[in-house]
Amino acid sequence: KLFKKAKKEKHDAIIESIQITRHALNSYRRLRKKREIDNMLDHEEVEARMNHLIDGAKKVLSKMTKFKGGAQTL
Repeated sequence: KLFKKAKKEKHDAIIESIQITRHALNSYRRLRKKREIDNMLDHEEVEARMNHLIDGAKKVLSKMTKFKGGAQTL
């Protein structure tokens, strides 16, 4: 039972993190469309950080798919 509870809590944390990220992206896009914020994709530092994060995410997803019930169920 304890394992199931911990697994559900991790799942809930992932879902919440995704929701927060989607909200932040939607807010950023809305502000950028209204020209209230710069398009950060034109900044070299942001591009380097983005590529670093994408590489890290790919590594995590690769490891998750090696386990039963991994990223395929998210």
